[in-house]
Amino acid sequence: MYPLPQNEPARLDALYVLSVLDTPPEPHFDAVSRTASALFGVPIALVSLIDRDRQWFKARCGLDVEGTSREAAFCTYTILSDDVLVVEDATTDERFRDNPLVTGAPGIRFYAGAPLIMGPGIRVGTLCVIDTAPRSFTAEQRFQLADLAQTITALLRLNQSRAVAEAEIAARREREPFLSSVLNASSDCIKVVENDGSLTFMNANGLCAMEIECFADVRGAEWAALWPSEARSQVCAAIETAKQGSMARFEAFCPTAKGTPKWWDVTVSPVTNKDGHVTRLISISRDVTERYLSSQALARNEERLRLALEATGLGIWDIDPRTGERNWSTGLRDILGYGEDVVPARAAFLERLHPEDRA
Repeated sequence: MYPLPQNEPARLDALYVLSVLDTPPEPHFDAVSRTASALFGVPIALVSLIDRDRQWFKARCGLDVEGTSREAAFCTYTILSDDVLVVEDATTDERFRDNPLVTGAPGIRFYAGAPLIMGPGIRVGTLCVIDTAPRSFTAEQRFQLADLAQTITALLRLNQSRAVAEAEIAARREREPFLSSVLNASSDCIKVVENDGSLTFMNANGLCAMEIECFADVRGAEWAALWPSEARSQVCAAIETAKQGSMARFEAFCPTAKGTPKWWDVTVSPVTNKDGHVTRLISISRDVTERYLSSQALARNEERLRLALEATGLGIWDIDPRTGERNWSTGLRDILGYGEDVVPARAAFLERLHPEDRA
């Protein structure tokens, strides 16, 4: 049985996170293995990754197989420490003299391996050089092999970063249809506003609500400039509030691109990154024109009723039977001699009635 590092589970996790096992050959890894073969004058140079029960060669020079069992791998011993492992003659080393790679093809005699160190105690594989004849390996050569191993480590980290980026792009592409359907299902006008106030996105229904034929017509425009001058101070104030990390809300009038008058209920919310910094703003504008016009019509009707009552001189009152709240018209207060906005208590009012009329 071969020895295992004490942190074998963590080591395997680090290896799998690299997403490099069983990937096709890559020129930069092959170039390092060729360089190692030429630098040390050996026929075989390998970039070896140690999996759970196998070693797999990411790059190989002078060897046709893709890997071996972990039990037969010299590199199994290399990943036990941060030091370069040197075996000058495998036939005299009790760990390897009965190894099938020594007794059979390729007939290993000399081996030198530098671990690929991804973090403290985390060694995922090796850069190793092999010869079929015994030989020595100087201290300077050990340093050179360790330096080349650091190059491989850097390439592995670069590959990992690329794999993460590709995964994020793939995930984003998967989310895009869903997000688009959500945005397009909303009847609100949804916009992305950059911190400088420029407009960089508007959903399809928002374009329709604003009667904008093509988003390119407004892309990059200053959002506040698209509002009437009397509303711009509200828009700018909302942008500044959101940039400070808080949601802002206001209602204002803004006609469409074709001049249709509309009133909007607007929220502006910050979008933050993992560090909590505001990177952009999301604005949602809801068309409240119908509600606004209805409230205006109601206010006008109430004003007409008030004027009509004042003109007739009639005294009118109403009472809410659920709450007991009472309202008197100005005419009724004048008739009974009460001041403006004065509504007497029920008992006081009853006292003023003739006793025969109180029932």
